[in-house]
Amino acid sequence: MAYNVELFEAAEDDLDAAITWYVGESIPATHRFLDSYLNILDRLSDNPFQFPKAKGEVRKARFSPPFPYNVYFLVKDDTVYVVSVFHDRRNPEVWQNRT
Repeated sequence: MAYNVELFEAAEDDLDAAITWYVGESIPATHRFLDSYLNILDRLSDNPFQFPKAKGEVRKARFSPPFPYNVYFLVKDDTVYVVSVFHDRRNPEVWQNRT
């Protein structure tokens, strides 16, 4: 069974901010960042339960190195809801307040 993946608007904003930062740093790094993100989405669609719980029912999928980001998400029925695309150094209360 493939799960649907939907992003909260705040998660889209997180992703846009990260992409904007990487574009300013390096186009090749931006492409690698996006590849890592798309790989996570594929894995979420295949089996979101392969990822550990972060807090309560929220799970997290780590970007591949060297990217210091996680995708935080909830699973409800056949849908994965991405709560945040979050940098490790940000205050975790930000994504926790979205759930």
